[in-house]
Amino acid sequence: DTELCDYNRKPNMTNPYQYSAVSGSGVSDAMWKLFLAFAFKLIITVFTFGTKVPAGLFVPSLTIGAIVGRLVGVGFEQVVVNNPTNVLFSGMCE
Repeated sequence: DTELCDYNRKPNMTNPYQYSAVSGSGVSDAMWKLFLAFAFKLIITVFTFGTKVPAGLFVPSLTIGAIVGRLVGVGFEQVVVNNPTNVLFSGMCE
């Protein structure tokens, strides 16, 4: 298992949120590492864009988008799992 799969699941409990669970410490560590990778990749991409060497921006942009997408996805998942009775999420969590 990887750090991104460290969720506290209770499989023997009937849970309407069967595919989502509260994140464990491994997910938090992985999110920090992804954030650091995003910051590093963003800085390196800016330097790459500033040089006159043809290096391309398409693949670095895809990488940054994938990292940010994972961060936002896990973040919103945890907001919904930890606040299932909120008015914004009550329709989705039934």
